[in-house]
Amino acid sequence: MMLGDDDFNLWDDDDSSDNDDGMSDEEAEFMRREWEDEEDEEEDEEEMKTKTKSRNSGNKRPGGTNRTGRPNYWASTWGVMLLQPELQIQGSHAWKTFMRRFRIPHSIFTRLVSWTKGWHEKKSTDVAGRPRCPTELKVLGWLRMVGRAVCFDDVEELSYVKPSTMHAFFHKFNVHAREELYPIHVQMPSNIEELMEIEAAYAAVGIPGACGSMDVVHIPLGACPHGLINVCTGKEGYPTLGYNVICDHRGRALSLMPGAYGTMNDKTIVKSDEAVETVKNGNLFRDFRYQVYRRDGIPFFTKGAYLIVDGGYLRWKCLQCGLKHSSDENYVLWRRQMESVRKDVECYFGRLKQRFRVIRTPNLLKDKVQIDNMMFSIVAIQNMLLDYTIAAEEMQSWSVQFKWQSCDPHNQESPEMFLERLHAADQEHEQEEDDYRWYLPVVKKKARRNGRWIETNEYHERGADLSEVGLRGCLKPADFGWEENEVPDSEKEGFTVRQNILVQNFEWFCKQNPSRFWLRS
Repeated sequence: MMLGDDDFNLWDDDDSSDNDDGMSDEEAEFMRREWEDEEDEEEDEEEMKTKTKSRNSGNKRPGGTNRTGRPNYWASTWGVMLLQPELQIQGSHAWKTFMRRFRIPHSIFTRLVSWTKGWHEKKSTDVAGRPRCPTELKVLGWLRMVGRAVCFDDVEELSYVKPSTMHAFFHKFNVHAREELYPIHVQMPSNIEELMEIEAAYAAVGIPGACGSMDVVHIPLGACPHGLINVCTGKEGYPTLGYNVICDHRGRALSLMPGAYGTMNDKTIVKSDEAVETVKNGNLFRDFRYQVYRRDGIPFFTKGAYLIVDGGYLRWKCLQCGLKHSSDENYVLWRRQMESVRKDVECYFGRLKQRFRVIRTPNLLKDKVQIDNMMFSIVAIQNMLLDYTIAAEEMQSWSVQFKWQSCDPHNQESPEMFLERLHAADQEHEQEEDDYRWYLPVVKKKARRNGRWIETNEYHERGADLSEVGLRGCLKPADFGWEENEVPDSEKEGFTVRQNILVQNFEWFCKQNPSRFWLRS
């Protein structure tokens, strides 16, 4: 018997709306949609797991490789430049281009890289086992940032070094340079030979006994915190940090003091400078003897080295400046010579700002300690460049004869007799520690207690960083002031006596050298 199509019909005519499980068409369609949704969710989960497990998509990354997961740093603009063999030849086009772009010669750059690798490259790979970013490119990034005041993104454009990596390295480099490079390349004279070599340059222009020029340079702050605007805005008219610098006649920095806020004057800053304290009370500088002449040409010895400053500093014997209250012709000539020689430190600031643009434009760092670290690093590298120039015989150092000139040994007692006639103001005697508190940094605090204002004086040790006084605790900056301690008469008189000796010596010097002007090595 043959079966027709109707015999295979599983649905009865009476129950056409029910399926074999007893569900209606609507219920079956609902279950079908739920099954499809569950299948789609499972496919999405499997796809996400596949993407998570596979780090690389298989497509080539621009400037990088899938094997290392990092860009090819040596294929960058700076990487290709460093691979040029012509860069090692001094005077070549590549060498001059490197000098123009990074402000230092390639040999100094090589020394910086070797020094940096000693503390920076602890392992050859990172935590993921990939080759680390070349230290050479990081050092070039630091030089470009301080030389042209660019941002971290500009460094990435030329070296492929990420801004986050360069940001961490920039501050780490400054910290290590301040702790290691600065003490080696920037220091005050430590023996009589070094002091005489510095003093010889000043003696050649008629100002014997000087051991350096000193002044304060102000660095503009472009991102000064709002709470510090009042204490940072001084005579410049905008927020700044002031750095007290001492340099010699040939432009070598001898000392740099941590930055002080712009409202502090030079008299306040100099009280906390350790280098000035060394010149004032150090045995090497206090007992330093040098030859001077009287008006009649009789030579004698006096003692006590000093720094050349402007009129904004205190009237100390170790700080000499030309005053404009005298109309004496000899004094005016000596004052002009002093002012001319003091331009050493001004010229040093100019060279520093031309080489490192970051201190000429508004600085975008907000932390004072970070700015201090950067300044110490810059000054240390500037001295390294000066040493390189001297070693390359491009600049001749001052030749010093360590034997005294012909002078009657019996006249070595003349300074005591001469100073005794001038009230013996130049004699320095040992005093108690309390007697020296007049030149120590003092903070005058004001506090309200029981409805009354009480003032107390807080004395600080030499070298204390007082730039943030008034910014800690509950006291406001307006509640702080600097006590104007009067300089003792003996110190004032010693300042005047030393000037009289120098003026008489310069009067004799002008007679012997009528055409001698101040020199620059």
